[in-house]
Amino acid sequence: MLRYIFQRIVAMLITLFIVVSLSFCILRMMPGSFISGSELSPEVKAAIEAKYHLNEPIIV
Repeated sequence: MLRYIFQRIVAMLITLFIVVSLSFCILRMMPGSFISGSELSPEVKAAIEAKYHLNEPIIV
């Protein structure tokens, strides 16, 4: 019984890792950003991107 529970927990963790990784990759590959459709000036957009490090690559 313990072996079955252990196998289920391992499978759950692997599935969770895959789902989170795919979600992250899909969201990063989408064109634009959450501020691209707003009516903000380019200076404000640049400040927001710098504040939240959106202008940096994924691996820093």
